[in-house]
Amino acid sequence: MNIVELRSPEARSRSLCGGKGAELAALLGDEMPVPDGFVVTTEAFDWVIEAQGLTSARSELRAAHLEQNAELAEQLRQGIATADFPALLGDEVTQKLAEFEARARHSLLWAVRSSAIAEDTDTASFAGQYDTTLGVTASEITKAIQHCWSSAFGERAVRYRRERGVTEDRMAVVVQILLDPDTAGVCFTVDPMGGDDRIVISANYGLGESVVGGYATPDTYVVDRRSHVTSARVVGQKRTQMVASQHGVQTIEVPADKRSSLCLSQAQESEVANLALAVEAHRAAPVDIEWAYQGGRLFLLQARSITSKPSTVAGPPLDWSPESNTRIDPRYPLYSNGNISEVLPGCVTPLSWDHTGRLIERAFQAQLEALGAIDPAEGEPSVLGFFFHRPYINVSLLVEAATRTPGMTPDTVREELIGKQNTSSPAVAPADFMPQRLPRLFRVIRVVLAHARSLSGRIEASRRVAESDAARISASWLADASDDALLEQVRMSDELAAPSIVHVWASTLASVAFTQLRRFTARWLDDEDGALASELVTGIENLPSTEPALALHALSGEIGRSEELTLLCRSEADDAEILQTLRNSPVHEELERFVRDYGHRGVAEAELQRPCWREDPTQIVALIRNNLRPGAVTPIDVRERQRRAHQEALGQLDSLTWWRRRWLRILIRRARTGFLNRETMKDLVIRRLDRSRLVYRELNRRLVARGLTASVDDIFFLLWSELKELVTGALSQEKAAKVVEARRRDYRWSRQFEVPKLQQGTPRTLDVADLPHGLELDGMGVSPGRVTGVARVVTDPRSGSYIEPGEILVAPVTDVAWTPLFAQAAGLVVEVGGLLSHGSIVAREYGVPAVVGVAGATRAIKTGDRITLDGATGRVFKLGDAEILS
Repeated sequence: MNIVELRSPEARSRSLCGGKGAELAALLGDEMPVPDGFVVTTEAFDWVIEAQGLTSARSELRAAHLEQNAELAEQLRQGIATADFPALLGDEVTQKLAEFEARARHSLLWAVRSSAIAEDTDTASFAGQYDTTLGVTASEITKAIQHCWSSAFGERAVRYRRERGVTEDRMAVVVQILLDPDTAGVCFTVDPMGGDDRIVISANYGLGESVVGGYATPDTYVVDRRSHVTSARVVGQKRTQMVASQHGVQTIEVPADKRSSLCLSQAQESEVANLALAVEAHRAAPVDIEWAYQGGRLFLLQARSITSKPSTVAGPPLDWSPESNTRIDPRYPLYSNGNISEVLPGCVTPLSWDHTGRLIERAFQAQLEALGAIDPAEGEPSVLGFFFHRPYINVSLLVEAATRTPGMTPDTVREELIGKQNTSSPAVAPADFMPQRLPRLFRVIRVVLAHARSLSGRIEASRRVAESDAARISASWLADASDDALLEQVRMSDELAAPSIVHVWASTLASVAFTQLRRFTARWLDDEDGALASELVTGIENLPSTEPALALHALSGEIGRSEELTLLCRSEADDAEILQTLRNSPVHEELERFVRDYGHRGVAEAELQRPCWREDPTQIVALIRNNLRPGAVTPIDVRERQRRAHQEALGQLDSLTWWRRRWLRILIRRARTGFLNRETMKDLVIRRLDRSRLVYRELNRRLVARGLTASVDDIFFLLWSELKELVTGALSQEKAAKVVEARRRDYRWSRQFEVPKLQQGTPRTLDVADLPHGLELDGMGVSPGRVTGVARVVTDPRSGSYIEPGEILVAPVTDVAWTPLFAQAAGLVVEVGGLLSHGSIVAREYGVPAVVGVAGATRAIKTGDRITLDGATGRVFKLGDAEILS
């Protein structure tokens, strides 16, 4: 049976008609308003593969565990794509099209969509993995069917199946009448931002592909599940819509008078919500549907189970805000999470904020007091803020401090924490030489010069302390130490804060040098986008941010010498199994050396609750596997490329006069040394935090053993003072449990929300309207260059951390655990960060165009999207295509 109509009972067979076809047939059987059509069955798919002599290659691919079998997949894809369409099947398709057009009494346009057997299940939607073609005429149907078949063996689809342990590859193809809708969109029966009590509808004029593909900013409607009352309506910037014609799908402008008005009536809002709930009842699970209105009639186009359903825990009340939120001083209302959210990404536990946050605060305060920028006696607010369990920096305070301080300019603060500024103010103004300002100017000069001269010595002292800590804080010392001795190790003190203070000074001196370099290259060498300045500071030897990637590459090279280990790392075995094999192999010493040297690093390494590489070496395995992928670029190649780029950039200085050339060389040396010092101190700060992590782990073990805490991570929801009171008996177990429960609730609720980069006045979270939509996203350009490529969204390098050479890495944050991925990336898009954040420095060091501060990038961009990023302007563009991925 090669073809069945959607209305026939046979179409409800998943094995015959695939997931999408069977679901649409079942919905039609329940009298849902699904457009009519037919299915080219899996039997036809099998027949074509057999007729082309591809059965053997297909069997090998199904059984294979190796990445190099991409060649088999490509053989299958090409074999299907280039074959002659079977004449008998072509006749059946033509006859079926004629029957539908006879009923309609006019020619039709069609939608040709994949319907694989493993598609649209409760655990794997396969959204975006197979190809869809819209606006197909009868004469082009067979070509579109063939294209859909071949996508079953595309790289994305094969990898998606393999990652989920799916061996089933049979595909049917759904051919449906394509509507010419007035409005269309999607509807989620569970709010994708968290919380089960809200239905979310997105709508635009024309075909729903403009909404699904993110090609326009749609209207958004939030409907209460219980009352069916619409609680929010947000008008989107509906500048474009997509329509179907005999030439395929086209993008046209929405008339100006329709852009600012909602495209659904109140009755339609309710009708769409009710249809989605009816489909949810049919599936007995939350769903997202694609719908369309044509001539006032509502149609159901697709329905999928929500495979990444948010937490079912009840959400917070409308007027809720965490008790830990910083009280805002109206004199200093503006805060930014630029840069600091890279140090402490995502939601931060109370203990980590009390420990790490206070270290950062102390370091900032120490520097500002030394410069005379703030006076503690005046009751200035804290430099840091904490909103919805996320860290922020008080921009208003730092801008005022810079304004007060001769030699400092607010521009540097704003550029680092907000973005590139259109105006420029000098660091030293004529007013600074007025008699009343001279003492301050002399103080700043004296303090800055003193710290610049002493910086290398203070870095070396921090290194010696770190080495001493590593030798002293052993497992036996931790086990034998008294409770008081452990608490003393993590008590806030000058000794504990010392590396953080040096780090702040190293960052400041690096920022000043790089800012000066960029200004002079722009003035003397027309380097407006900073590309030349970036190349002048690359090729830095022994940069701690990149050393783990180089060491990991060397370790991967040792593993690659063994065919057996290489095959294992390229197989479907899990990371834990591979780790155990590596520990029992000849490379175990190299692995242990890597863990010894770099085990204190990891994802979100300043969050004390998170395990570092030493505690969870499977994170290392995930990165090794990426290095062993065929065609992987080595960081050594990248370093050599950047050395050449640096030398070529230096050659551009030859056109300058000798004194300008000499001055730029001084600035280059200062900036390069500044970056090296900053990243060196970042590593030493993380080593100090790792010492604290070890101590807190031991205290946690003791509290659990004594029955004073119920869960293995309760300790992270207490503050240091409360922890001390619990250990000494001043705080009862019952009271501690109540504190932990309340803070866990706030932490859990905070995780349901996104937060804006800037907070001003009353702290807020982002709602649906704040998230990026459409084709253009804005951020901060930090590493110049313009690149177009396929996006690879990685939300956690501990799993799914592969990236193909030439892909653009899209990430929520980047710290040293992400660095091994940079060598493969053609570009970098990050949700947080600043000009001198870790990801920015390493991106410039690797010569990778980068844009940071793109809020919501990992939601707005999907793996497989083609995007263009401009590292100079800070803009990211999603590219559309007439052939839309389903």
